[in-house]
Amino acid sequence: MKVTLKIIVSLIIGLGITLFLLQEDRQFKQALHGKLKDLFEKMFDCEVSYTLKSVSFFNRCIHAENVCVRNPDGSWSWHAKEFVLDLSLVSLFLLGKVGLEITMTDVDAQSCIIDGIPVINEHIKKLILEASDVPCVMKNLFIRKGQLSFFDAQKIVQGTISFSNEMTVGQQRLKNNLYITDAQVDIWQIPCIRNVYAHCVLEKSEIKQEALVKAEGKITFEPFEADEKDCYFSALYDGDQATISLHNKHHSLKSELRLVQDRRCVIISKFPINLLNKLILFAGDSFSGFCTSAITIDFAQNFKVHGDLSIDNAQYRAIPLGTIKTAFDKNKDLWSGTLIFDHQTGGTMEGSWEWHEKLGRGQFDIINTATLQSKMTYWFVKPGDGQIKCVFERNKPSTGFYSFIATHNILNSQLESKGNFFMHDVFKAQGTIGKNKYALAMDIMPTLCLKNLVYHDFHDQRLFSVFSDPHDHKELQARINYQFMRGLMKDLGGFDLRGEGELFIKGRLEDSLLTGTINMQNAHIQIPQTYNFIHNINALIKADLSEKKVVAHDVAIDLHKGTIASKQATISWDDIHETLFVHIPLLCAQVFLNLEKEVFAEFSGNVLFEKRALQNLMCRGAITIDHGQCKKNIFSAVSQRDVAIKLINPFSSYYSGIGCNLFVKTKKPLVIQTSFLHTNAHLELMIKENIENPLITGNIHLSSGMLAFPYKPLYITKGTIYFMPHQLEDPALELIAKGKVKKYHVTLHANGSLQRPHISLESTPPLTEEQIITLLLAGSEEGSVALVMPTLIMQNLENLIFGPEQPHSKLEGYFKNLLGPLKHIRIVPSFFDQTGRGGLRGAFEIDVSDRLHALIEKNFSLSEDTRYEVEYLLSDDVTIRGIKDQRDDVGGEVEMRWKF
Repeated sequence: MKVTLKIIVSLIIGLGITLFLLQEDRQFKQALHGKLKDLFEKMFDCEVSYTLKSVSFFNRCIHAENVCVRNPDGSWSWHAKEFVLDLSLVSLFLLGKVGLEITMTDVDAQSCIIDGIPVINEHIKKLILEASDVPCVMKNLFIRKGQLSFFDAQKIVQGTISFSNEMTVGQQRLKNNLYITDAQVDIWQIPCIRNVYAHCVLEKSEIKQEALVKAEGKITFEPFEADEKDCYFSALYDGDQATISLHNKHHSLKSELRLVQDRRCVIISKFPINLLNKLILFAGDSFSGFCTSAITIDFAQNFKVHGDLSIDNAQYRAIPLGTIKTAFDKNKDLWSGTLIFDHQTGGTMEGSWEWHEKLGRGQFDIINTATLQSKMTYWFVKPGDGQIKCVFERNKPSTGFYSFIATHNILNSQLESKGNFFMHDVFKAQGTIGKNKYALAMDIMPTLCLKNLVYHDFHDQRLFSVFSDPHDHKELQARINYQFMRGLMKDLGGFDLRGEGELFIKGRLEDSLLTGTINMQNAHIQIPQTYNFIHNINALIKADLSEKKVVAHDVAIDLHKGTIASKQATISWDDIHETLFVHIPLLCAQVFLNLEKEVFAEFSGNVLFEKRALQNLMCRGAITIDHGQCKKNIFSAVSQRDVAIKLINPFSSYYSGIGCNLFVKTKKPLVIQTSFLHTNAHLELMIKENIENPLITGNIHLSSGMLAFPYKPLYITKGTIYFMPHQLEDPALELIAKGKVKKYHVTLHANGSLQRPHISLESTPPLTEEQIITLLLAGSEEGSVALVMPTLIMQNLENLIFGPEQPHSKLEGYFKNLLGPLKHIRIVPSFFDQTGRGGLRGAFEIDVSDRLHALIEKNFSLSEDTRYEVEYLLSDDVTIRGIKDQRDDVGGEVEMRWKF
């Protein structure tokens, strides 16, 4: 017995020594290294390389370093700095299979993604579950400090997950604890997911075939605002029931998935569309809105799907798109549904879409069911006049066709635009707008980016073009022919500026922010109703579509005569393109104004156009008329209104509703010159209320001048027009004009208002008003012409002074026609009763000079009845007169006048 015991002990010791020596033997390690390598490659169909550090038969442990495992096609691989394999012989005796316990440290794995699933997933399944050809079973798997990097074939989606894992397999029971300590996901190199912390527990028993999965954690979505980035999730899967929920702190993002017993999955979610932007559409912050969806998946009916999805307040780069809705279902391989684009204020388009999974082909077709219209233009599209069709295929370009017929709101004319488009990595479109042609190209991956846009008229003249730099698509250059701008201003603003030129824009487009310069050189753009022209425009521009704001710096406009400048101008608008804020300060210097050759002026000053929320646009400032000339009768309300209409009418639709607070004055007197009125005027006017219906206060003061009556003028000694509130067309008047006609000192007084004036005439020596008018018109107070013509003259004197200006005075024209052949001779008829003398009497009056006059009075029926008179003015107060009467009597008179 002792011998047997000694033999056994010796064998055990010898075996131990042999095993100890064997596990330290280099050749044995090399052989074992090769066997294990072949076995692992056979089991998991992969390529393996490692360094065998040690083998312990006593601890049943194999320790390896720098273990590298990779798929032959390179789609996945993993590397472990430390790899320890423990063998359990107990499982061999109990289960007939060797139990394996694997501990890996500092694991770095990489995997490609296909259809959203990492390819390494199949390898992990083989690693965890038992291999069919090898008698072994996984008992425990521990991964310390692991990291998985994943990416798709195009490197669009890239990410890493840092984790640790503990899996234990007990008696008919499997439990796995996965700890995610960090994760990050980028799409098109845009950060989307960061700071993921999660704990996931999986339990499965052979008694209960269904697995129990619990998970909870935190995830940060970078596209969200700062206080909404952190989201929390939880998941519970128990047999045929499951619930997965995700929400952020403010519940602006909320999603819930429920798997119910009848093998139906219901997904209800709501989230901001900017999350979908960066995760799926890869368009940065270009798209925005809020998405809600309800989707049902029926696994019992071959994955039949139906549901609806809605995106509210959708926008693209601050351009409102309205609401987008679709109701859809999936039957076998065919997806189909309805599609609605509701712009609310802009119109509605509806249609249908479908997608065949097996064929990888789909299409959509939409048409406008309500009027399409923008507040920015006068054009609209009637229901049924707009249509878009598109066909798209998997891994192939999408192609489509569109057609729109627009009707002008005022002119009732129609304009048709139609064309084709092509979409893959690049979106291209070409077509016609009326008779004009356009071509468009833009990148759509990873973000929407304009490459070029060219617009030609039917003569192939380029009207508009935009090109991006081939090396940097954010750098843009645009050339705009003025004819294109003219049509745009006419359509948007309702006014027409004739001219020619080309606007050049050079800038940089970052997302929705455009910064750059605007230049127009050697242009020739006529300002309406004037003979002034815009030649050059220069400005620095900053347009932010997301903020809905445009700012222009250092604006300089060179006119043919004068300049207009602005240090900084700002305009902002709301979602429906209504103007919210305007601040445009203008500095005008010697700007020339010519209204149809009737009003000439040069003015300077500061003008501010401003608008705030819930207020109308307001024009404030002070304007100084440097010098000018007017060929309109300033005393005529009709002429004043005519000038105002010519100023406002070219921009009447644009001026509508504009408030006003302007002070206007003259630096030098304004020269007023008509056929009847010659004067200099000083203006001091305050214009308030509305430009269309202004409230004007102030006065127009006449410093000198004359009223050009046909014979002798009266010189203005005092003249003022007073503008009072709510009396724009009938201002008050005060006018005094004096003059000397022959020996008479004549004074004209006018007061009241322009529409209801009161005119009076007086003279020294005294004459009747009829005689004074006759004297002013015919140069004679004698004769009975004062009894007949002044009646007509008095009726027209008011119109002569206060009516619209004429090419020349009608009365002056009449007398000039009558007396033109005899410049200094006037015939004065007399209609006195000639009883006893008989016949028609008349007089010839001759002006030798301002002081010497002669009169010949003749009875045309009696040749001997003739009277002669010669008058000479020694001074203003002394007159001598020689007379020969009808009886040939000769006499003389001396007339002296005294003033008291």
